[in-house]
Amino acid sequence: MRRKKSNDYLHTKKRILQSYSIAIGRNVYNQLCNQIKLGGSIYLGRQTPTRTVHQVNLASNKLIVVYNKNSNNICTVLYPGRSYSLK
Repeated sequence: MRRKKSNDYLHTKKRILQSYSIAIGRNVYNQLCNQIKLGGSIYLGRQTPTRTVHQVNLASNKLIVVYNKNSNNICTVLYPGRSYSLK
């Protein structure tokens, strides 16, 4: 599980840099995860039985993220303005 959490962090960090041009560290990543865990995010829907889509805030940006409840981490970030289908 430790490797999965590390991979989720590295992937999310890379996607935030690509999509929003914001560099984040582990502390900011944990804050984003905590927004979801503590109910501070906006729930947008479910992708799979274990993955949900949320809107979280980072500075003045609203990020659309996919949260994996099995690992209790954000596993990816969707591009701004991208449409996606939920189940």
